[in-house]
Amino acid sequence: MYRWMLALLLGASTLGIASAAAEVSHQEPEPAKPSADAKAALQHAASIRREARGQDADAKREIYLRSAEAYAVIVERFASEPQVVLEATFRQAELRRLAGDVDIATGLYEQVASSDREGPFGARAQLEIGHLYRRAKQWATAEASYEKVWTEHPGQTVYGARAMIWAGKAAESDGRLEAGRALFRRAIETFSQHPAQGVQAFDALATSLLKAGDREGAEAVVAECEGWVDGTFEPGSKERETARSSFEKMRVRKRLAKEG
Repeated sequence: MYRWMLALLLGASTLGIASAAAEVSHQEPEPAKPSADAKAALQHAASIRREARGQDADAKREIYLRSAEAYAVIVERFASEPQVVLEATFRQAELRRLAGDVDIATGLYEQVASSDREGPFGARAQLEIGHLYRRAKQWATAEASYEKVWTEHPGQTVYGARAMIWAGKAAESDGRLEAGRALFRRAIETFSQHPAQGVQAFDALATSLLKAGDREGAEAVVAECEGWVDGTFEPGSKERETARSSFEKMRVRKRLAKEG
């Protein structure tokens, strides 16, 4: 049943992205909105996915594949709309991952990541590639994949910050604690414009120290984070509010309080 779908994924999808790549790489800051027909098609494909709610594992897989097939049709039908092609291919990858088809999902994510260097779908796809390798405990490959988010998609700084934090966690899982902590520190310094991600990097750094038995070091990082929040963002600003909220929710603070 799904041979046609797989052929479409590897054929029409690849051709659709390739034909759109040049246009995407030179797109304006505000990409064109999808046509009404494309928008309706995307909504229909998404509605199929929602049918999986409350279903058992086998039924969910069947629904995910049907939804992925609908997105594959979108890639072929709307090949002249590059943003639609990117979104539809990204959604296919998500659904293939959920269906357990990791290799196909990886290939689809790679298509999006290589075709979209400027927009969010490319950065998100590259981040997901890192997640796939991390879940497979391929730590070095995961770290290298995460690194591509901030090196190959430099304009997508929120995703770059997230990727750098996850790269640090992958390095730690690989037994390279200092390398991981260096990446957490680098994320704080490089992406200081993003309050939530900055606090997350502080949280990861403090957690790393606490796990290693350095409670004093963890507490010092938490104090540094609070100073960073108060000193980086203007009082009353949305960024300050986000940073303060993130600080209050730091997991390491709860853990320190619990362990007393």
